[in-house]
Amino acid sequence: TKDDFSCSCFLGYEGELCQHKIEGSNALLPTLPDACNAADCNNQGVCIGTKQLPFCICNLGRIGKYCEKTVASLTNTDPSAPITTCSPSDCNNKGICLGTKNSFVCACQLGYTGSRCEQTPFTLCDPRDCNSNGLCLGTKEKFTCACHLGYSGERCETISGTMCESSDCNSAGLCIGTKNQFSCICNLGYTGDRCQERVGILPGFEGAICETKDCSGNGICIGSKLAPLCICAPGFLGLRCELEPLCNPLIHCTGNGICVGTVKSFTCFCNLGWTGVTCAQPTLLG
Repeated sequence: TKDDFSCSCFLGYEGELCQHKIEGSNALLPTLPDACNAADCNNQGVCIGTKQLPFCICNLGRIGKYCEKTVASLTNTDPSAPITTCSPSDCNNKGICLGTKNSFVCACQLGYTGSRCEQTPFTLCDPRDCNSNGLCLGTKEKFTCACHLGYSGERCETISGTMCESSDCNSAGLCIGTKNQFSCICNLGYTGDRCQERVGILPGFEGAICETKDCSGNGICIGSKLAPLCICAPGFLGLRCELEPLCNPLIHCTGNGICVGTVKSFTCFCNLGWTGVTCAQPTLLG
Protein backbone atom coordinates (compact mmCIF):
# COMPACT_ATOMS: atom_id res chain seq x y z
CA THR A 1 0.00 0.00 0.00
CA LYS A 2 1.01 3.64 -0.07
CA ASP A 3 1.91 3.48 3.64
CA ASP A 4 3.49 0.03 3.73
CA PHE A 5 5.83 -0.99 0.86
CA SER A 6 9.44 -1.79 0.07
CA CYS A 7 11.55 -1.35 -3.08
CA SER A 8 13.74 -3.90 -4.80
CA CYS A 9 16.29 -1.71 -6.60
CA PHE A 10 17.75 -2.16 -10.08
CA LEU A 11 21.44 -2.96 -10.36
CA GLY A 12 23.48 0.21 -9.58
CA TYR A 13 20.90 1.87 -7.27
CA GLU A 14 20.19 1.79 -3.51
CA GLY A 15 18.12 3.46 -0.79
CA GLU A 16 14.61 2.99 0.57
CA LEU A 17 13.23 4.51 -2.61
CA CYS A 18 16.20 3.49 -4.84
CA GLN A 19 17.06 7.19 -4.99
CA HIS A 20 20.86 6.83 -4.65
CA LYS A 21 23.08 5.81 -7.56
CA ILE A 22 26.05 3.71 -6.53
CA GLU A 23 29.34 5.31 -7.56
CA GLY A 24 31.01 3.46 -10.41
CA SER A 25 27.83 1.52 -10.99
CA ASN A 26 28.18 1.76 -14.76
CA ALA A 27 30.81 -0.94 -14.50
CA LEU A 28 28.21 -3.19 -12.91
CA LEU A 29 25.67 -2.82 -15.72
CA PRO A 30 25.78 -5.45 -18.46
CA THR A 31 27.04 -4.22 -21.82
CA LEU A 32 25.53 -5.42 -25.10
CA PRO A 33 28.00 -6.71 -27.69
CA ASP A 34 28.53 -4.57 -30.76
CA ALA A 35 26.91 -5.87 -33.96
CA CYS A 36 29.27 -6.69 -36.80
CA ASN A 37 29.09 -4.97 -40.18
CA ALA A 38 30.32 -5.34 -43.75
CA ALA A 39 33.80 -4.18 -42.74
CA ASP A 40 34.18 -7.36 -40.71
CA CYS A 41 33.68 -9.23 -44.00
CA ASN A 42 36.24 -7.09 -45.86
CA ASN A 43 33.30 -5.21 -47.41
CA GLN A 44 32.72 -8.25 -49.60
CA GLY A 45 29.58 -9.60 -48.00
CA VAL A 46 26.86 -9.27 -45.39
CA CYS A 47 27.74 -9.83 -41.73
CA ILE A 48 25.37 -11.49 -39.27
CA GLY A 49 26.31 -11.62 -35.59
CA THR A 50 28.63 -9.58 -33.36
CA LYS A 51 32.14 -8.14 -33.54
CA GLN A 52 33.33 -11.01 -31.36
CA LEU A 53 31.48 -13.69 -33.35
CA PRO A 54 30.83 -12.56 -36.93
CA PHE A 55 29.29 -14.75 -39.64
CA CYS A 56 29.84 -13.65 -43.23
CA ILE A 57 27.59 -14.33 -46.22
CA CYS A 58 29.96 -13.57 -49.08
CA ASN A 59 29.19 -11.87 -52.37
CA LEU A 60 29.33 -13.93 -55.56
CA GLY A 61 32.93 -14.72 -56.37
CA ARG A 62 34.23 -14.34 -52.79
CA ILE A 63 34.89 -17.10 -50.29
CA GLY A 64 36.57 -17.54 -46.93
CA LYS A 65 35.49 -17.06 -43.31
CA TYR A 66 35.73 -13.30 -43.74
CA CYS A 67 35.22 -13.21 -47.54
CA GLU A 68 38.94 -12.52 -47.81
CA LYS A 69 39.55 -14.68 -50.90
CA THR A 70 38.37 -14.67 -54.49
CA VAL A 71 37.35 -17.80 -56.31
CA ALA A 72 39.70 -16.87 -59.13
CA SER A 73 42.66 -16.80 -56.74
CA LEU A 74 42.11 -20.46 -55.96
CA THR A 75 42.00 -21.59 -59.57
CA ASN A 76 44.01 -19.02 -61.45
CA THR A 77 46.95 -16.84 -60.53
CA ASP A 78 45.51 -14.06 -62.69
CA PRO A 79 43.15 -12.03 -60.44
CA SER A 80 41.45 -10.59 -63.52
CA ALA A 81 40.48 -14.05 -64.79
CA PRO A 82 36.70 -14.46 -65.16
CA ILE A 83 34.79 -16.43 -62.56
CA THR A 84 33.38 -19.70 -63.89
CA THR A 85 29.80 -20.30 -62.84
CA CYS A 86 28.61 -23.81 -62.11
CA SER A 87 26.36 -25.78 -64.45
CA PRO A 88 23.61 -28.43 -64.15
CA SER A 89 26.27 -31.12 -64.61
CA ASP A 90 27.63 -30.16 -61.18
CA CYS A 91 24.24 -31.28 -59.86
CA ASN A 92 24.28 -34.51 -61.91
CA ASN A 93 21.88 -32.85 -64.38
CA LYS A 94 19.11 -33.39 -61.82
CA GLY A 95 18.77 -29.81 -60.59
CA ILE A 96 19.60 -26.12 -60.96
CA CYS A 97 23.10 -25.03 -59.92
CA LEU A 98 23.60 -21.71 -58.12
CA GLY A 99 27.10 -20.31 -57.60
CA THR A 100 30.56 -20.99 -59.02
CA LYS A 101 32.48 -24.16 -59.83
CA ASN A 102 34.18 -24.02 -56.42
CA SER A 103 31.24 -22.84 -54.33
CA PHE A 104 27.71 -23.79 -55.36
CA VAL A 105 24.34 -25.01 -54.13
CA CYS A 106 22.02 -27.40 -55.98
CA ALA A 107 18.24 -26.89 -56.12
CA CYS A 108 17.20 -30.45 -56.95
CA GLN A 109 14.36 -31.57 -59.21
CA LEU A 110 11.35 -33.40 -57.80
CA GLY A 111 12.38 -36.90 -56.76
CA TYR A 112 16.06 -36.12 -56.06
CA THR A 113 18.00 -34.95 -53.02
CA GLY A 114 21.58 -34.66 -51.74
CA SER A 115 24.20 -31.90 -51.98
CA ARG A 116 24.61 -32.74 -55.68
CA CYS A 117 21.15 -34.24 -56.31
CA GLU A 118 22.76 -37.68 -56.36
CA GLN A 119 20.13 -39.44 -54.24
CA THR A 120 16.58 -40.57 -54.95
CA PRO A 121 14.63 -40.59 -51.68
CA PHE A 122 11.77 -42.70 -53.03
CA THR A 123 10.65 -44.80 -55.99
CA LEU A 124 7.03 -44.81 -57.07
CA CYS A 125 5.26 -48.16 -57.12
CA ASP A 126 3.74 -49.57 -60.31
CA PRO A 127 0.97 -52.07 -61.24
CA ARG A 128 3.44 -54.96 -60.92
CA ASP A 129 3.45 -54.38 -57.15
CA CYS A 130 -0.26 -55.23 -57.31
CA ASN A 131 0.38 -58.34 -59.45
CA SER A 132 -0.70 -56.29 -62.49
CA ASN A 133 -4.29 -56.74 -61.30
CA GLY A 134 -4.86 -53.24 -59.99
CA LEU A 135 -3.77 -49.63 -59.69
CA CYS A 136 -0.84 -48.95 -57.34
CA LEU A 137 -0.82 -45.77 -55.26
CA GLY A 138 2.29 -44.75 -53.28
CA THR A 139 5.97 -45.71 -53.21
CA LYS A 140 7.81 -49.03 -53.35
CA GLU A 141 8.15 -48.96 -49.55
CA LYS A 142 4.54 -48.04 -48.80
CA PHE A 143 1.65 -48.41 -51.22
CA THR A 144 -2.02 -49.31 -51.56
CA CYS A 145 -3.60 -51.37 -54.33
CA ALA A 146 -6.94 -50.48 -55.93
CA CYS A 147 -7.83 -53.85 -57.44
CA HIS A 148 -9.53 -54.36 -60.80
CA LEU A 149 -12.97 -55.95 -60.91
CA GLY A 150 -12.66 -59.65 -60.14
CA TYR A 151 -9.58 -59.35 -57.90
CA SER A 152 -9.08 -58.72 -54.19
CA GLY A 153 -6.42 -58.91 -51.49
CA GLU A 154 -3.75 -56.55 -50.18
CA ARG A 155 -1.85 -56.93 -53.46
CA CYS A 156 -4.77 -58.01 -55.66
CA GLU A 157 -3.42 -61.56 -55.50
CA THR A 158 -6.79 -63.26 -55.06
CA ILE A 159 -9.22 -63.97 -57.89
CA SER A 160 -12.58 -63.10 -56.41
CA GLY A 161 -14.45 -64.78 -59.24
CA THR A 162 -14.76 -65.06 -63.00
CA MET A 163 -17.31 -62.63 -64.40
CA CYS A 164 -20.52 -64.30 -65.53
CA GLU A 165 -21.82 -64.15 -69.11
CA SER A 166 -25.18 -63.96 -70.81
CA SER A 167 -24.99 -67.73 -71.35
CA ASP A 168 -25.34 -68.12 -67.56
CA CYS A 169 -28.78 -66.58 -68.04
CA ASN A 170 -29.58 -68.92 -70.96
CA SER A 171 -28.73 -66.07 -73.34
CA ALA A 172 -32.11 -64.60 -72.48
CA GLY A 173 -30.96 -61.83 -70.18
CA LEU A 174 -28.13 -59.74 -68.79
CA CYS A 175 -25.85 -61.39 -66.21
CA ILE A 176 -24.43 -59.29 -63.37
CA GLY A 177 -21.83 -60.74 -60.98
CA THR A 178 -19.39 -63.66 -61.04
CA LYS A 179 -19.74 -67.31 -62.06
CA ASN A 180 -20.27 -68.25 -58.42
CA GLN A 181 -22.71 -65.49 -57.53
CA PHE A 182 -24.78 -63.64 -60.10
CA SER A 183 -28.20 -62.24 -60.90
CA CYS A 184 -30.05 -62.27 -64.21
CA ILE A 185 -32.04 -59.38 -65.64
CA CYS A 186 -34.26 -61.19 -68.13
CA ASN A 187 -35.33 -60.06 -71.57
CA LEU A 188 -39.01 -59.41 -72.25
CA GLY A 189 -40.79 -62.76 -72.49
CA TYR A 190 -38.47 -64.60 -70.07
CA THR A 191 -38.41 -65.12 -66.33
CA GLY A 192 -36.77 -67.30 -63.66
CA ASP A 193 -33.50 -67.16 -61.75
CA ARG A 194 -31.66 -67.87 -65.00
CA CYS A 195 -34.27 -66.59 -67.44
CA GLN A 196 -35.10 -70.21 -68.25
CA GLU A 197 -38.88 -69.82 -68.47
CA ARG A 198 -40.96 -68.30 -71.25
CA VAL A 199 -43.93 -66.18 -70.23
CA GLY A 200 -47.00 -64.92 -72.02
CA ILE A 201 -46.38 -62.12 -74.48
CA LEU A 202 -48.43 -59.70 -76.47
CA PRO A 203 -50.19 -60.98 -79.63
CA GLY A 204 -48.03 -60.72 -82.70
CA PHE A 205 -44.75 -61.20 -80.81
CA GLU A 206 -44.85 -64.98 -80.54
CA GLY A 207 -41.65 -66.46 -81.91
CA ALA A 208 -40.22 -63.04 -82.66
CA ILE A 209 -39.05 -61.87 -79.23
CA CYS A 210 -35.59 -60.32 -79.38
CA GLU A 211 -32.76 -61.79 -77.32
CA THR A 212 -29.57 -60.67 -75.59
CA LYS A 213 -27.56 -61.55 -78.70
CA ASP A 214 -29.59 -58.91 -80.57
CA CYS A 215 -27.87 -56.43 -78.25
CA SER A 216 -24.42 -57.86 -79.03
CA GLY A 217 -24.55 -59.80 -75.76
CA ASN A 218 -23.92 -56.56 -73.91
CA GLY A 219 -27.41 -55.65 -72.72
CA ILE A 220 -31.00 -56.75 -72.29
CA CYS A 221 -33.42 -56.64 -75.22
CA ILE A 222 -37.01 -55.46 -75.04
CA GLY A 223 -39.24 -55.85 -78.10
CA SER A 224 -39.26 -57.95 -81.23
CA LYS A 225 -36.61 -59.12 -83.64
CA LEU A 226 -37.79 -56.49 -86.10
CA ALA A 227 -37.83 -53.65 -83.58
CA PRO A 228 -35.46 -54.43 -80.71
CA LEU A 229 -34.81 -51.98 -77.90
CA CYS A 230 -31.51 -52.51 -76.12
CA ILE A 231 -30.72 -51.46 -72.55
CA CYS A 232 -26.93 -51.65 -72.49
CA ALA A 233 -24.78 -52.87 -69.64
CA PRO A 234 -22.64 -50.20 -67.91
CA GLY A 235 -19.81 -49.10 -70.18
CA PHE A 236 -21.44 -50.11 -73.49
CA LEU A 237 -23.02 -47.81 -76.04
CA GLY A 238 -24.87 -47.96 -79.35
CA LEU A 239 -28.34 -48.95 -80.56
CA ARG A 240 -27.31 -52.61 -80.28
CA CYS A 241 -24.75 -52.09 -77.48
CA GLU A 242 -22.12 -52.78 -80.11
CA LEU A 243 -19.69 -50.08 -79.07
CA GLU A 244 -16.82 -51.07 -76.80
CA PRO A 245 -16.75 -49.97 -73.15
CA LEU A 246 -15.27 -46.54 -72.58
CA CYS A 247 -11.83 -46.42 -71.04
CA ASN A 248 -11.46 -45.66 -67.34
CA PRO A 249 -8.93 -42.94 -66.38
CA LEU A 250 -8.27 -44.60 -63.02
CA ILE A 251 -7.29 -47.85 -64.72
CA HIS A 252 -6.07 -46.98 -68.21
CA CYS A 253 -4.32 -43.70 -67.31
CA THR A 254 -3.28 -44.86 -63.80
CA GLY A 255 -5.34 -42.05 -62.28
CA ASN A 256 -2.88 -39.43 -63.54
CA GLY A 257 -4.70 -38.10 -66.58
CA ILE A 258 -7.83 -37.91 -68.73
CA CYS A 259 -8.79 -40.93 -70.84
CA VAL A 260 -10.41 -40.61 -74.27
CA GLY A 261 -11.55 -43.69 -76.21
CA THR A 262 -12.48 -47.28 -75.46
CA VAL A 263 -10.82 -50.04 -73.45
CA LYS A 264 -9.17 -51.35 -76.63
CA SER A 265 -8.26 -48.03 -78.20
CA PHE A 266 -7.64 -45.03 -75.98
CA THR A 267 -5.42 -41.98 -75.54
CA CYS A 268 -4.30 -40.52 -72.22
CA PHE A 269 -3.84 -36.79 -71.71
CA CYS A 270 -1.56 -36.69 -68.68
CA ASN A 271 -1.76 -34.30 -65.74
CA LEU A 272 1.16 -31.95 -65.08
CA GLY A 273 4.05 -33.96 -63.66
CA TRP A 274 3.22 -37.23 -65.45
CA THR A 275 4.06 -38.72 -68.83
CA GLY A 276 3.97 -41.99 -70.77
CA VAL A 277 1.28 -43.84 -72.75
CA THR A 278 -0.65 -44.52 -69.54
CA CYS A 279 0.67 -41.51 -67.53
CA ALA A 280 2.58 -43.90 -65.28
CA GLN A 281 5.94 -42.13 -65.35
CA PRO A 282 6.65 -39.03 -63.22
CA THR A 283 8.09 -36.04 -65.03
CA LEU A 284 10.97 -34.36 -63.21
CA LEU A 285 10.11 -30.73 -62.70
CA GLY A 286 12.88 -28.20 -62.38
